[in-house]
Amino acid sequence: MITSIRKKAAPNRSARGNALSLAAMRATLKHVLTNDAFAHKVPMAERWIASVAHAIADFALPWKATCLGCRAVSMFTAQPPRNGTEAQNAIDFELERFMHIYAINLLAFFHYTALISPQTTAADIDRHIGVFRCAANELVG
Repeated sequence: MITSIRKKAAPNRSARGNALSLAAMRATLKHVLTNDAFAHKVPMAERWIASVAHAIADFALPWKATCLGCRAVSMFTAQPPRNGTEAQNAIDFELERFMHIYAINLLAFFHYTALISPQTTAADIDRHIGVFRCAANELVG
């Protein structure tokens, strides 16, 4: 059985450790996921979260903001989801659509999840929070 499966599988088309995959992992670990990169990314994520959390509080929105390392998330729900089902049930398509279109109209990008990169600047975060605050103001009047 295993022999017949191996014969049908395309050669070198898996993530089992071909030369290109290994080279990409090595380059990522050596040049991207470095202590210097995280020394910049984590404080930027904390700035993003603090700014979003303040906006949420200022407008008394039933939302949450959280981060894990350099991944920051604003959630359009009063309680953070505990699992995938709760996350799926918390999706508010109309609200997400509003936030995206509002940002596009201001020539900005919006997403409720931010993966902070080594190139993310304080100005990028300030731009995001400015758009976020304007959108929140439109929502609550």
